[in-house]
Amino acid sequence: MRCHNKKNISGLTLTELMVSTILVGIVMVGVVSFNYAIQQIQSSTNKSALLSLQAATIISNITRNASKAVGYAGNYGIIDVNSPFPESLHGTVSFRQDRKNTPTDFNDDTWVIYVNDPNAHTLRICEQTEDQGGASPSLGAGGQCSTSKAKTLSKKVKDVTFWLKVDPEAHYGYVEISLTLRDKPNTNIDPITNPETTISTRISPPGHSW
Repeated sequence: MRCHNKKNISGLTLTELMVSTILVGIVMVGVVSFNYAIQQIQSSTNKSALLSLQAATIISNITRNASKAVGYAGNYGIIDVNSPFPESLHGTVSFRQDRKNTPTDFNDDTWVIYVNDPNAHTLRICEQTEDQGGASPSLGAGGQCSTSKAKTLSKKVKDVTFWLKVDPEAHYGYVEISLTLRDKPNTNIDPITNPETTISTRISPPGHSW
């Protein structure tokens, strides 16, 4: 008869099994955390891209209407309101346009009005469909650019300013615009969860005499 040597067969001890389980758990937590971080970055990138696109679209809209403004020294046809009092008009601008092509007559001109509501973080635009006898537009909730008549451009406005700057001696002027959008305007900025974007530009209407 032949004798076969029996080899000892042993499995993992309880301690080894616990150590292995802990190591696997650590690896899985790392994987989950990494995936979560990637998702957060992707979400932040999407939010930032959408904010930048919206801001660029708004600036393009304002630039187009500002470039059509008509006026001259002493009657610029551009009204900027940046004083915080009254607060409802802070960050408001109006551009007079000669849509009927009557350069010597302002009485039949129309106005394009941008109204910022800092309490609602909303920027609206109101375009007159008929002339108002050349009169300056009435701004605010009860005027020609009421909430019901205006179109909303953004509900993510953190800050917007319009400044009309004129140098009479140099016969030169321009409108300086700064627009800041934040994903959640009432919440502190965070580069990942609450991104912000700012665009600034200057516009000098080519058909304007200063």
